[in-house]
Amino acid sequence: MRIGVVSEYFDRTGSTPTVLHDLVGYMREHHADLTFDVVSSVNEYRGNSRLDRHEMLDGIEITRLATPRSNRPSTLSRLSAGFVFTAAAFAELVRRPKHDVLLVVTNPPSLAMAARAVKQLRGTPYVYLIHDLYPDVANALGVLNASSAPSRILHRSQKQWLHAATRVVVLGRCMRDYLVENYSLPASRIDVIPNWADAKQISPATTSRFRTENKLDGIVALYSGNFGKHQDFDVILDAAKILQSKGSSVVFALAGKGAQEAHIAARLK
Repeated sequence: MRIGVVSEYFDRTGSTPTVLHDLVGYMREHHADLTFDVVSSVNEYRGNSRLDRHEMLDGIEITRLATPRSNRPSTLSRLSAGFVFTAAAFAELVRRPKHDVLLVVTNPPSLAMAARAVKQLRGTPYVYLIHDLYPDVANALGVLNASSAPSRILHRSQKQWLHAATRVVVLGRCMRDYLVENYSLPASRIDVIPNWADAKQISPATTSRFRTENKLDGIVALYSGNFGKHQDFDVILDAAKILQSKGSSVVFALAGKGAQEAHIAARLK
């Protein structure tokens, strides 16, 4: 079986790109009858390096498209860059021999539009992996008015992409229930598959390299991940300040990168 994996980012710098990288690597290792063909961009998810246009990595063929980076400050520029990658990915998919199935993600949000178009043109089924759901995220954060014409159009498009998918994969039961309620997607078409951890790399221990390198003792409250634009890190920082004022020995540690990195650094001065 030949599986096409389509994501703007495919590397090991965090988030969805790392999840896909590990998933494809695991499937390739444990299922010799599967062939994986990745369509991505030349950009790293985190970092400014430009990756090779073509690469064969551990038996996985990776084709990277020279499209603009989508993680930009403004919403409009992010969406525009995402549409450019979506169009380029569609052109790349129809140029290639037909896949048995496609796996597409929500990065960029418009990517499922390409998968649906390929299905209509060539009959290729696709599996839709939901990490961030648009326009719902934008509506919840107040970036987009839910009653506005753009939001209604995006909602209608998202519903078409979801219903056209052969299977929809979500990380938890709450998202499954949300899709059933808000997009009328049958629960029987949705699979709940939480993100995983590598038990060979992560196991219980009395200490850790992170603790040792940063000379941390006692109770540590650790956040590790994306410093996202709309995440409320002030709640964590305020809690740390309150506990510090009361003489608490709890140590708060934030490890990661992202849009709020400068804000967090400024709060710690």
